[in-house]
Amino acid sequence: MPRLLNSPPKYRKHKASGQAVVTINGSDHYLGPWNSRASKAEYDRLIGEWLAHGRTIPKAGPDATLTVNELLAAYVRWAKGYYGESSEFDNTRLSLRPVKELYGRTLVVEFGPLKLKAVRERMIADNLCRNEINRPCNSSGRHSEFRIDFANRADLTDTAAGRGLSLGSVSPRAG
Repeated sequence: MPRLLNSPPKYRKHKASGQAVVTINGSDHYLGPWNSRASKAEYDRLIGEWLAHGRTIPKAGPDATLTVNELLAAYVRWAKGYYGESSEFDNTRLSLRPVKELYGRTLVVEFGPLKLKAVRERMIADNLCRNEINRPCNSSGRHSEFRIDFANRADLTDTAAGRGLSLGSVSPRAG
């Protein structure tokens, strides 16, 4: 029987790792544990993108490998020039510490509002007062404005840098 040219790439098991894998345009994409719901959902997502882009996977932009640590380092350099050696610069640097500790190795394209909420929860768990928590979370909104400006200057197009990251204020916890 002739092979159909219009069939999607196959969902298959990678024997060495036990993971599900699909090969699209010559590149293997690992999907997670074989035959799991998560791996099948990831397969569906990849095939959907593949079909939507005319049976090709778009190449990753230059920001696809930019980590939160790299972005924070660039932001601190910018903030030092903008604020100088002031208390605002110190507050900015200190407000980034939990972000760096929790998500420093995370790719910028993967950092969004839910991860910022996790940073806020970490600050709450560290028993910081409400003003100390609100200041970094609100300034992280300003950090996202830098991120957009940084992405534009670095020619990082169509990135997660444009995602809104402002969380607003923390309300006192009941109980």
